[in-house]
Amino acid sequence: MQQYFSDIPLVVGQEYIFNKDQAHHAKNVVRLHHETIRLVYDGIGYFADAYSKGKDFVAMVLEKDELGVEVTLAMGLIRKEKFELVLQKACELGVTRIVPFESIRCVVRAKKEKEDKQQARRIDILQEAAEQCKRNRI
Repeated sequence: MQQYFSDIPLVVGQEYIFNKDQAHHAKNVVRLHHETIRLVYDGIGYFADAYSKGKDFVAMVLEKDELGVEVTLAMGLIRKEKFELVLQKACELGVTRIVPFESIRCVVRAKKEKEDKQQARRIDILQEAAEQCKRNRI
């Protein structure tokens, strides 16, 4: 079952119109045709029936799907590649919050000038991991 994240609130009984990237993935890559998928908005999952409608790809929201445990991971800063792997695996295992910290013994130090670029990359990694393991939250 495929999962997609929504930028707009979802309502049971209404249609959700996929954005350009989601529509391409659903229509051309996965080739969905009247199949059940999961849509997630603000941590709340919904089951929906996905199909093509004219030029758009849409999903009829059918019912709500709720989950519930919260886990926090606090970890010292490590090298970039290893940190990204930890982010991905922690997300796949169900961690709801990751708190990186800089300790006295850390070799790696946070750099303010690269913070925005790193944050965007980390969000992309977390979103892909959340979609892969069908999480409700990024």
